[in-house]
Amino acid sequence: MGFIFYFMVLFLSCISLELVYNLNNFLPLKKKLLFTKKRVFLFFFFISPIILTYTFRYSIGTDYFAYRTIFSDLHNVPITDYLRLHEKNIGSYYVETGFYVINRYLSFSYGSLLFVVSFLIFAFVYYGSIEVNENVNLAFVIFLYFCTQFIYSMNGVRFAIAITIIFFGVHFIIERKILGWVIIVLLASSFHKTSIICAPLYLCTNFDSRKFSKLRDFLWYAFVIAFPLIAKILLMIASNISMFSRYFAVGKYALGNFTFKPMFLFHIIPVFLPLFMVKKSFISKDKKALILFRLSLFEIPLRELGSFNTWLSRLARFPQMFQLLFIPYILQNVKNPKTRLLLKIYYIVWYIFYFIYGALVNDAGDSIPYISIFSNGGNW
Repeated sequence: MGFIFYFMVLFLSCISLELVYNLNNFLPLKKKLLFTKKRVFLFFFFISPIILTYTFRYSIGTDYFAYRTIFSDLHNVPITDYLRLHEKNIGSYYVETGFYVINRYLSFSYGSLLFVVSFLIFAFVYYGSIEVNENVNLAFVIFLYFCTQFIYSMNGVRFAIAITIIFFGVHFIIERKILGWVIIVLLASSFHKTSIICAPLYLCTNFDSRKFSKLRDFLWYAFVIAFPLIAKILLMIASNISMFSRYFAVGKYALGNFTFKPMFLFHIIPVFLPLFMVKKSFISKDKKALILFRLSLFEIPLRELGSFNTWLSRLARFPQMFQLLFIPYILQNVKNPKTRLLLKIYYIVWYIFYFIYGALVNDAGDSIPYISIFSNGGNW
């Protein structure tokens, strides 16, 4: 019964968006342009059940009360005091500057903080999607986000914001705007320091030099394959960098020995194999598809990090977000309607299963069943 509420919320939002998406496809150009101007309002109106689910939860998520404490500690603290205590890594003041700002200046209660967080998350998802693909099916994007990230976003609040900021910045990689990408990485890092690992992803763009592009591809694929051999060295280097030292100093983040665990392929093969079976040629030739594929490959080494420490596997959520762009874009370019429909049904079934698996296994049932603040007296 615990899943019924989540699926009702997802169904209500996605069906509404799907109807709007299909209606827009049949509108004349003049009306479509007018309709597009209203798309932002309609998008947030139709996903409001998801935003409200996030906002009005109570004791949902492992760190629910921890973030409540952080809000209480940060909300009335002047920025000068925060910066002084942040530098010393004291208590709740360890959190990054961006998260301090929304606690201090954009929220008046813990409930309002959750609303701000959910609004920011979906704003970055919305604009990140249409910047890469103007005609993207937003209903399918929200479905993919909900099934892969929503449960986790109620646990790792700062990290959830950070991965959507990186997601929003993908269009800077495609358009080869390095300054824009640098700003995005810094902004994401102001919510979670680990975002800095995404900086090299700019190299996944298409370059004018064919020789340089081929060399990049060779090195990138070699890095993905050989990652287990060099991962320990990279992690040891990271542990000596001050901005990451806090994580490695905590016992639960301690590094173990690498043991190959093929289970990480569970997150990779079912997602990408069907697309390659149907559109391999398109993926290898289309510039945008190829960039999105290169970016998505980053999930493989980051999944393998989980062999050293389970916590590190969360970093794979950065490239996993690119599925929200890659899958709809490839499906959009499948010409055969029956094949496209079969693929869409396959992904709907797969991601519903993935959502259930994530809620029960990864989240250990902390989000099931859903509990609202109204069952706790409505204290927002």
